[in-house]
Amino acid sequence: MNKKYKRYMQIFFMFAGILLLVGCSSLKKEEGPGIFEYYLKPDGENRLAVTLRITNPSTFAKREFSFPSVGENIELDESSKQTLWIESGKTKELKYHVNLGEDGKHGAQGIINDKFCVFDGLHTLLLPEEAYVEGISNEEVLMKQLSINLESEKGWMEVNPFEMKKNVTWPDLYDLMNDCFAMGEFERREINVEDGKLNIYSPQGEKWTQDVIYEEALKSLLSYYQNLFTLKKEYSVIFLSGEKQTIGGAGSHSVGASFNPENARDWELLSHRMFHAFLDSSLHGQTLHMAPLLWFSEGLATYYENIALQQMPESMRISYGWKDDLQFAKLYDQYLYMRCKEPVLYQIAPMEEEGLKSQAQVEFLHYIQAPLMIKRMETIAGKDSVLNELLKCYEWDSFSMEDMVKQLLKDDYVENWKNYFVGKEIIPLWQLGKTVRNDSTIVEHLNSAEWTLGSWLNKELEYYPIEKISIEELENLKENNDLNQFSYADSETEKSIHEYSKLIDELLKANCLKIKEAGFEVGDPMARYEYLENMDGKVEEE
Repeated sequence: MNKKYKRYMQIFFMFAGILLLVGCSSLKKEEGPGIFEYYLKPDGENRLAVTLRITNPSTFAKREFSFPSVGENIELDESSKQTLWIESGKTKELKYHVNLGEDGKHGAQGIINDKFCVFDGLHTLLLPEEAYVEGISNEEVLMKQLSINLESEKGWMEVNPFEMKKNVTWPDLYDLMNDCFAMGEFERREINVEDGKLNIYSPQGEKWTQDVIYEEALKSLLSYYQNLFTLKKEYSVIFLSGEKQTIGGAGSHSVGASFNPENARDWELLSHRMFHAFLDSSLHGQTLHMAPLLWFSEGLATYYENIALQQMPESMRISYGWKDDLQFAKLYDQYLYMRCKEPVLYQIAPMEEEGLKSQAQVEFLHYIQAPLMIKRMETIAGKDSVLNELLKCYEWDSFSMEDMVKQLLKDDYVENWKNYFVGKEIIPLWQLGKTVRNDSTIVEHLNSAEWTLGSWLNKELEYYPIEKISIEELENLKENNDLNQFSYADSETEKSIHEYSKLIDELLKANCLKIKEAGFEVGDPMARYEYLENMDGKVEEE
């Protein structure tokens, strides 16, 4: 009897163990991420009220949902906590307010007024900690289901690219963070090109969107990118008006930003953002959205931003100065001048992007140096070769920049990889010196770089003096000094820069003179503090 009992107990525990294993595997399979429902509504000027309802769909398990430290613009309601434990099949709420309008790179981050409400997911949506982990699998499901519910004023139009999404992966969350969400007193128009569509939203009364020239310009951009990527796409553009520059998001489904059709830079930014939208719709993954390859995707966007503008109506190209290689000559002017003037800051190897300490360096690499890297590769491999190779070889878990460059440049790979990708040699685009432009245009290019990069450094340091270049000052220095006695680089480099632009060569030598007179060595980043000591500590844009 005892033997039988013992045997029965062995069988019982064996089957219990099997059931437990099955149960655990089911539990692991079923537990999965939660169901997230966001409800957003305006709650005063530049203030957004958000209710997040989280459901634990697991049949068996109690689950923890934790959120990262709340940003300065987000205020949790007193009744809400950053960590929630939710029983299986139950729902809990997390309530908070978002203060929009914080100053960012391209203006105020979002806006709410009595006419419209525009924002992106990054600054408004609290996401679980898992959403911010780098290097997760592209296929990993982070949320079982996600929905965005906009609670707008009566009569307002809504732009909601994320009403409902199941089995949310990292690429979905990236889109969610970057896309623009909008509601307001908008007028809507459609622009259709070869099965692709632009949904144009603008505040009521904005007549420029019906101008034939501007409509043709928008069609040109859409058509160009559709053909470039061989992708038919629907894209929503929210054009904002008002005195304050505002950006409300720019993702693969939608973009919302201040826009003045008479401002060339606004068209350039729109072109840049559309490239990103098409690229993100074509390639899904984290690799190109983080160092050390973020420079590559931004370089491509800036490169094609300028190429696409060549497809615009002729009257606009003439009016805005979009002439052949002029945009790339501008970048090369800035590149040569800044890297030789401030070598400590701006002599950068692109593949060392992770080690950059200053946002000014990142700005220089992404938007000045990187597009010139694309230009260099295309001079060797041919038109659109870089993008086409990327689209062909990109893989989420195995993409290698070096392998792509090797395949693309073939016999020229070794030299180029060594010198310009992992090295800091000057990108040889000297042919851009033949681009027609006068000295005042070059000075304008250089002052633009001085201001942009200096502004970033002013945010990071208590004070960083921004120099304003003038031909008059240069002529005065030349009158009283022999600039040829000063050297900013090796003789071969100086000879190449002189042949490219005599003006840039002279400005760099004049800079050496000012550094020497201030008692510093060329390349010392502290020199400008001395020779610009009489500048007002509050730098004002000229």
